[in-house]
Amino acid sequence: MEGRLKSLQTRKYGMPDSRSITLRFLSQETAIECGVTDMNACVETIADTFELHAHGRTLMGGDGSLTHGQILRWPENSSDPQMPSAGPDRRFAAMPAYVGGDVYKVGIKWYGSNINNPKEHGLPRSMHVITLNDPDTGKPVALLDGTLVSAMRTGAVAGVGAHQIAGNDAKTAAVIGTGVIGRTATMALDAALDNLESIEVYDLDLEKSAQFAEELTNELDVTVQNTETAKAAVSDADVVVVAAAGSSPPILEAEWLDSEATIIPLGNIDLPLSAIADDGVYVDDRSNIAEFVEYTDWQITEDIERTINEGRWSFEDFTELSSLIAENSTSPSSGRSLLLAYGLPIEDVAWAATVYERALESGAGQELTLFEEPYWA
Repeated sequence: MEGRLKSLQTRKYGMPDSRSITLRFLSQETAIECGVTDMNACVETIADTFELHAHGRTLMGGDGSLTHGQILRWPENSSDPQMPSAGPDRRFAAMPAYVGGDVYKVGIKWYGSNINNPKEHGLPRSMHVITLNDPDTGKPVALLDGTLVSAMRTGAVAGVGAHQIAGNDAKTAAVIGTGVIGRTATMALDAALDNLESIEVYDLDLEKSAQFAEELTNELDVTVQNTETAKAAVSDADVVVVAAAGSSPPILEAEWLDSEATIIPLGNIDLPLSAIADDGVYVDDRSNIAEFVEYTDWQITEDIERTINEGRWSFEDFTELSSLIAENSTSPSSGRSLLLAYGLPIEDVAWAATVYERALESGAGQELTLFEEPYWA
């Protein structure tokens, strides 16, 4: 992590010999060649990024430079018959961020999401494009497919959080939902938890769950087993990751969970918050979670808002993941813990920049010329 925090050399710019702008385009296939699916490296990058965040070396959008992004949602009713209708996980979002240190990039992730894509169109639920820019000049340096970048960083955060909160005590884990995010979360738990022995997985589609378990057991260092119920998956788990999307959130009953379990919902969830220790709530960023609570009508965010209004919790009492990483500490709480980490654009920029640097080193990707000379300057 020292490399991420090293001092940057002073940059001096004179008039360049050429004022042409070229950027490197990375297709999904090229990004894979450059290691976008390398979960060990992704977990390390995300941990380093949170440390930079702790030291004030990142920025995000909005007045406080801490917002998740600008989200476009379809209305329930519209006078425009052509306009798409509202629905669960139907949205567009632009997520800008700056990451300092060795990353030293500004970038933005732009994505569209439609939960019906897999069944109706054979496409991922959410598709992403990421641009990276030089922080000094503003010139674009890269354009790349962000679908795998986003999926990897989402799973990696679950692994990083599980490591910081549960640490070496975590020997068993459960993953609810065996889609793309369930896959990357399973990969991340394997990469981040040194003493992990097994992962139980559950999906409403039992056949899909069984195939998932077989594939991941062959790919990872831990045994992955499918179960027939969510209760069976989580009953003995030290870490529980919920990675299911849809209109009905997965239900977790308190009596199903181990008394010291760490629960990490990567989306909506129906969980009695009375089951969580008062000092056991962890977040990627307090402002980000406050934004989700204000603008998202998920079951979990409505429950958090109600618990805060009742006076039991406050945003100031939530422990930020970045502080744990910067202090090299683990969870001090006793009882069940909850990690709320719904995604920060700094994670996308950091992992995309890492893949981009690998592409530069290997010469991978396609150079695109934006212009040879600025038409107006």
